[in-house]
Amino acid sequence: RAAKKDAYLGHHDLFLLAFAVWWTGLLRLSMPDEEDAEWFELNFPGWDALWNESFRDWKAIGCEDHTRGFVQIQWLFHIGHQVYVDGVWQVPFYPT
Repeated sequence: RAAKKDAYLGHHDLFLLAFAVWWTGLLRLSMPDEEDAEWFELNFPGWDALWNESFRDWKAIGCEDHTRGFVQIQWLFHIGHQVYVDGVWQVPFYPT
């Protein structure tokens, strides 16, 4: 049952990770604002607790100002998240 839920919600893990390493692919992503967060929570109940918490922490640290030198992927490792590569799709993800 947990694997089915992870498969259904895994793309949110991928988005958070993609934002964390955007600088490696030179594709700039924007963090979700409050309107986006409300939409995600409405359509994916529990999204706020699982993913938006990290975005709020990043905003509080000031990661949107790239001159500060904050690297989100290092933060994920620092708080104990492991990043894996999916064996089928060959994309990185970190299970929340």
